[in-house]
Amino acid sequence: AGNDKYPVRLLSNVDLHINFMTKLIEEYLSTSLDEKRSPQYNLTVFDLNELIEIMINEMKTLHTGNRFCKLAAMPVWVKADKYKIIQVLINYFTNAVNFSPPSSQITVETAIKNNSVEVAVRDQGVGIPCGQEDKIFQRFDKCDQKAVRQKNSKGLGLYLVKSIIQEHGGSVRAQRGEGCGSVFYFSLPLHKDNRYEQTAMAASKLTN
Repeated sequence: AGNDKYPVRLLSNVDLHINFMTKLIEEYLSTSLDEKRSPQYNLTVFDLNELIEIMINEMKTLHTGNRFCKLAAMPVWVKADKYKIIQVLINYFTNAVNFSPPSSQITVETAIKNNSVEVAVRDQGVGIPCGQEDKIFQRFDKCDQKAVRQKNSKGLGLYLVKSIIQEHGGSVRAQRGEGCGSVFYFSLPLHKDNRYEQTAMAASKLTN
């Protein structure tokens, strides 16, 4: 339990969290083409919505020019490597910031679909080039629009996001936003945890 809480405790430390997040991002940029990765995951059960709230607060500290908005949602329990899911969230949030104009809004929403939870990160940026929705998750792909090329972007981030999520039994996808911007999704299997079942049952009683 102590190891499970380590990333969250570290993120709450103002003096260390910037270095921590920078290290996570750099891990995406240091992967070799020839490197054969055999990840060892530390799986724990946690509330994904709580983790998203924590990460949004961290991003607000780092990117004060953007507005982050999370649509309210009840606890959603998943069994995953919290450290790896933090990497996924940092990648999606950082891309949304880099590809969006200053002061624009980034919205995060979770939805239950069958036996999975899907997270959507919506931005108001330049959008995904038409027909590139699937290609952007390939290794070393870059958006071909000069206006959105970012310094130190090596096209690894979304490929590794896809690998992490697929190794957790989930999936990723992206689409153009309505009017402008992009929406990036990832899903994870729901954990059949008593806490989640009790919460879902209570919510069901309120709506019936």
